[in-house]
Amino acid sequence: GKKLNLNQKNNAKQGASLKKEQKQIFKGFGIMSTGLTTHQSKKLKAMLVDTGATLIKDTEDAKRYDDMVVVTSRPKRTMKALFYYARGLIPVSVKWVKKCLDARQQVQIQVEDLHCIPGTTDDFLAAVISRECAIPLPVKQRVLHGVSLVLPQSMSDWVGVVREAGANPISVKDDSQNLMKGDTMYILCIDR
Repeated sequence: GKKLNLNQKNNAKQGASLKKEQKQIFKGFGIMSTGLTTHQSKKLKAMLVDTGATLIKDTEDAKRYDDMVVVTSRPKRTMKALFYYARGLIPVSVKWVKKCLDARQQVQIQVEDLHCIPGTTDDFLAAVISRECAIPLPVKQRVLHGVSLVLPQSMSDWVGVVREAGANPISVKDDSQNLMKGDTMYILCIDR
């Protein structure tokens, strides 16, 4: 058999060490993508193989993760992105994931690494950046905390997002004449 010379052994050790470091970058994180092409999605999955991340397929699965990142190619209003916004977070770019891999650690999030939907305030951006982009707001600090929200059954796909935003969703039949619950009625209007 062929023997490795000393330099080859050292290179092999360094390679193993780098792989070990890379496995720790996103250890314990759930990573969900949205709005990526099939090609971009495959590339992202390949990049994350040795990082310790768990790839999340949907928002139901995402509820199990406190530390979670949504990766997208541009600002999106998909259910996955809205679920993430509801937690008080903003989706990140694939470039941010690459920066982390290049640095072999999570790097400080910058405004250019975020994909914000129109209307995102500077205060919200600053708050997300200060929380390292993956740490959700406590439920009591989320935008709809304490609100009961009436949702017609035809909007049942919104229940998870509304709940993540801190609200108590109340489902009613679409033909219900009486949408009142107690003295207050809240109706969510979504411009699709």
